[in-house]
Amino acid sequence: MRETIINDTKVRAAVWLHKFSGQSHRPHNHDELEVNLVTQGYATYLVDDQVFELFEGTLIWLYPEQTHVLFGQSKDFEMLILVIRPEELQNICQSSDTIHLLQARPTNPFCKRLAPPSARIHVEFCHRLLLLKDARDLLNAGLAYAVLLLWKAFQDADRILPINRLSPIVQKAAQTISEDLDYESLALMAKRLGVSPTRLGVIFRKQIGITMVEFKNQHRINRSLTMMSAEPERTLLSIALDCGFGSYTQFYRVFKSLLGVGPEQFRIRELD
Repeated sequence: MRETIINDTKVRAAVWLHKFSGQSHRPHNHDELEVNLVTQGYATYLVDDQVFELFEGTLIWLYPEQTHVLFGQSKDFEMLILVIRPEELQNICQSSDTIHLLQARPTNPFCKRLAPPSARIHVEFCHRLLLLKDARDLLNAGLAYAVLLLWKAFQDADRILPINRLSPIVQKAAQTISEDLDYESLALMAKRLGVSPTRLGVIFRKQIGITMVEFKNQHRINRSLTMMSAEPERTLLSIALDCGFGSYTQFYRVFKSLLGVGPEQFRIRELD
């Protein structure tokens, strides 16, 4: 699903701190270049047909034609996210060293892990930018500078993270689950993909890092959070059933395991 993150033409770039919330995310891409710098914890990115493990200090670039989805986050996971509009990127990328950032889909590796001293410097600078949200001109200039600094740090880093490329079977299974949360039959999916259910389950976990059930539950909880926010008058049981859970008990158990609190507590604390 193609998106535009920055709709205000006066805003040339943006930065925010992403923290674990228990939500899963739909595969998507967007017009803006995105760069993520992990500050703590662990998560996994699926970028097109490649899987990247994210640790503290990981710097990953996400280009406009790359479909990506974040999942499997640890409860302490945090990362800084910077996005920059294409027009601004054209303005600041004028040399042979930075023109790579203008690509829609690069062929070279775009994920490295910075050495701790370098990571700390860039995390501190980005946190300072977070304080400039009411000073638009300073923030725009600072973010453009930050993107170039991060690209220089990326070029200087030599710790290229290993890439796990998904097999077509696992890629199709993940796509099916993401698009159809009511898809229940592992046996039917395996049959359509030409493998046994056991084999499909094993290779999915090996390549994605979590089981198919865990992957599906993360997407179901994300749907439930959207419903809870958009329809506060609905009962939690109704939401649970619409999200594909067989009972409120199952919904409660999965919800609490991902977010640390039950759905009623979450609704009171976060949404009221």
